[in-house]
Amino acid sequence: RLAKCFEPPPPPAAPPPLPVADEFAEIKRSYHWTKQKMLHFHCKQMGLGDSQALAEGLENSLPDPPLEELGMWGCKIGDSGSFALAKSLHAGVGVNLQTLLLDENDISAAGGRSPAA
Repeated sequence: RLAKCFEPPPPPAAPPPLPVADEFAEIKRSYHWTKQKMLHFHCKQMGLGDSQALAEGLENSLPDPPLEELGMWGCKIGDSGSFALAKSLHAGVGVNLQTLLLDENDISAAGGRSPAA
């Protein structure tokens, strides 16, 4: 028999899900059917959960992504949001993309390289 002090600790609890605004939850849920060619978000404060929900929604449009223009200026997505977006673009969402506007999003040089890579 092992003493309780020698038993391994229980695994840590899973982190809570990131908050997602209703607008981005709806895009995640329905972009597969709506397939809008242009998406614009002007000065919409986006957290990491919002960026990930948007990226997942865009990926739901594969294998025939319609997105031609994505405008997200002043959304403060930062590097983490840029990486989430880059993941979906590299998955094939950006194949028809002609315009990508990411001004005023607090993206550093490292985050700026992710959509371009």
